[in-house]
Amino acid sequence: MEIASDSSNTLREDYDKLETVVITLNEDGLQSENELIRYLSLLLNKEMPVEQREKELEKTTIFK
Repeated sequence: MEIASDSSNTLREDYDKLETVVITLNEDGLQSENELIRYLSLLLNKEMPVEQREKELEKTTIFK
């Protein structure tokens, strides 16, 4: 199947599939039992100073 386009003859099969995952993080994320949720909550926490986040991220064991 071809994609309708005036400028190219690209086939639909040539495109990579894209999957979107939405994770809602709330204030309780830092105390979550799930290590990944704690890590993401810490990583994306804009209220915590960067230096403090870096120190806390170094303590995590999720990628060790």
